[in-house]
Amino acid sequence: MSFDDRQRLDEDKRQPRIVQLHLALARLRSCVTFMHSGAHPDDEVSSMMAALSYRDGFDISYACANRGEGGQNDIGTESHATLGTVRTAEMEAAARVLDLRLYWLSTHQNDSIFDFGFSKSGEETLRSWNRERTLKRFVSIVRREQPDILCPTFLDVPGQHGHHRAMTLLAHEVMEYAANPDYQIDEMAELCEQMPHSEKEHRELMANTPWQIAKLYLPAFGGGGAAYDDDEPPPPQTLCISAAGSDPITGWSWENLGQQSRRFHLTQGMGRWVKHADERNWPLHLAMSFVGENDDKLEAGLAYDFSQWAERIDDIALAARLRHVHEALTQTIDGFPNFNVVTDNGFVAVATIDETIALCTKQQYLTLKQRLLRKKVQLGRVLAIACGTKTHVWCENTFWRPGQRQKIIIDSSPTDQQNVDHDVRLVASRLESHNTCWSVHDNELTLDYTATPRNPYPDTWFPGEPSGPVVQLTLTRDSITVHHYQPFETPLVVLSATSAVIQPEAVLVNLTQPVSAFNISVIQCYPTFATPSIDVADNWLVS
Repeated sequence: MSFDDRQRLDEDKRQPRIVQLHLALARLRSCVTFMHSGAHPDDEVSSMMAALSYRDGFDISYACANRGEGGQNDIGTESHATLGTVRTAEMEAAARVLDLRLYWLSTHQNDSIFDFGFSKSGEETLRSWNRERTLKRFVSIVRREQPDILCPTFLDVPGQHGHHRAMTLLAHEVMEYAANPDYQIDEMAELCEQMPHSEKEHRELMANTPWQIAKLYLPAFGGGGAAYDDDEPPPPQTLCISAAGSDPITGWSWENLGQQSRRFHLTQGMGRWVKHADERNWPLHLAMSFVGENDDKLEAGLAYDFSQWAERIDDIALAARLRHVHEALTQTIDGFPNFNVVTDNGFVAVATIDETIALCTKQQYLTLKQRLLRKKVQLGRVLAIACGTKTHVWCENTFWRPGQRQKIIIDSSPTDQQNVDHDVRLVASRLESHNTCWSVHDNELTLDYTATPRNPYPDTWFPGEPSGPVVQLTLTRDSITVHHYQPFETPLVVLSATSAVIQPEAVLVNLTQPVSAFNISVIQCYPTFATPSIDVADNWLVS
């Protein structure tokens, strides 16, 4: 269900405007992409990712194999795929704290890439997961995200969980296969039927566009746990990511910012207070590099920002535009904490990025174009905050049946910036498409009769790019336009067109004894006018 008023007040209190702007601006510093990979939700090294995201400005992502269906449950009785659904939502909430792009190798509840419990080796795990399918999913994710750096969370050593070992083993293989143009993937079979045609084409293109990861790092620290521990020492440290210092505005240490994210892994009992001076550094081992062996910093050999990208290309006009992009982004960051200055420079940055994207017409600039588009998404969030707009969107009932229609409540404050036009509207999809099960008339939302139940295992979650019906905030100044998308307070869940709940859910029958009659009651039925019936085997009678 949607938030009540007290929950809405609590959520609003947790998001002071100045802190939101500070954290959003941090994402503009760099265009380096860092991908973490692991087997389960909560495998991510959250504190390290917090530092990379908000201190260093890296664009960070996490490729997670399965949904943790075999894990513990500290807050309920859900298990197997139902627990996987809960842990998927927990991982999305944890990713939101870190501004983390989230990818899943498993895409549905019957996927072979399943948390089947503890295993001792990566090979054993991959036999269960279907090695070829798992590799293809990993390659597809890498090609779509195009990370400069890949870093698994655990080592492939005896004593370690086989699921962890499998993802580290595949990390080495994906370095080769993702870059191999002969390794083709039929991504279409993995895609949702309701995905817009343009998005399907983009996904298929990216899945089959080779991508060479520049660096592979391994943890140079042991992956101990209550149930298992590494039998071998970690590889030698070549680089150490320091945990020293804290965020200058909030005062949060990187460790405790990471723990704010881990707090959302409720089923696993995660989240703890880390005392000052107990913060951990993160030693890493450079296992493979295509940009030289210099390892004095994580971004060594890479283009840290767009000014360094400009030094690497021969197109003089494009290089000049990239330098302008860098200058505009830098001035936007330096404008903090003055909202007016951030707004002025932010719009200049949007215009400069649009002009630069128009020059990225050649195939070799697809990667550059993708990074520019990502900065434009991040700028949309910066400008929404700097302009003082605040939007909440909800409906009375978040559970929908095909054919249902509801009035949507949009509470949006106007911009406090002069000469900035502000438009807020409900849209059926962030992407332009005629192939969506939602339709919008004014602020009324309708779900098509042909809609299928929502997949509780979405294959991605991206900050600033919500799926499904969203509120589109459009900000315009001097013909420069930027969009920011606000999701519903709680996700909309599409249920099946018909359903029934019976009681009891199961009856235990001793087949060696005469079977007596028992009653089955239908305690819920949708639609309410439907007449349920029971199909039974030939040797059973229904009266």
